[in-house]
Amino acid sequence: MSRRYYLAPIIGAGTMEDPYRAKVTAYHVNHSAVIPTGADGHPTSAWALCVVEAPDHTALIADSELDALPPLTIDENLSRLSVGARAVLLDKLTTLGIDITGIDQDTTFRTVLRRLGQHLDAKFHEDRMSVSP
Repeated sequence: MSRRYYLAPIIGAGTMEDPYRAKVTAYHVNHSAVIPTGADGHPTSAWALCVVEAPDHTALIADSELDALPPLTIDENLSRLSVGARAVLLDKLTTLGIDITGIDQDTTFRTVLRRLGQHLDAKFHEDRMSVSP
């Protein structure tokens, strides 16, 4: 099993028959998702931060509605990415309204995940994002 992180659209109507969920559920993979929810129970964002553990991520990566984050372990530095891949990541963060101040090649992927998660939920901490089989 390998672990990857994704930005996924939130799907569903919010009913018992069709609950809100991250689109990664369509692939029947072990996952966890941060779905920010308002007091009314409705999502406050159109996307969720997801962690997926699966033997093969090919179908998820091929899905044009999912944004596969770089294939880094949580404590790897962004220097492991090519200059182009780092630029794509920083552009994505900027597009989502996430402050990229101080994010450079020496930044760990953990910091990127924390900024993404805290954009959705101020109490987010990446170490509490786990996947159960």
